[in-house]
Amino acid sequence: MWDQMKRFLPFVALTLLLLSACQTQRQRVEATKEVIQGVEWVAIAWVNSDEVSKIVAESLAQSGILSASEGSLIYAVEVPKADYVLAIKKLKQEPKLKGKWIRFN
Repeated sequence: MWDQMKRFLPFVALTLLLLSACQTQRQRVEATKEVIQGVEWVAIAWVNSDEVSKIVAESLAQSGILSASEGSLIYAVEVPKADYVLAIKKLKQEPKLKGKWIRFN
């Protein structure tokens, strides 16, 4: 029985590592949300890399829109609910995102 369990140990270790990374990212976002109390945040898009997440954040910041990203393999991009429509419009027009993997919510 132990021999059968040893086969799955690398998968269990990898799963625990990924869950730990996701929790760390969530804590960072939660800390950001606590600073801006009373503001409801909504997910506007999903991106597949930290590089694309940074492009999104810079683009939104140029328009004066606060944003937060969380994730590890796929990043969720969140903005205050009041900026939802404007943020999506801005990102769809962003030339730096052409050809990048981004899915809008």
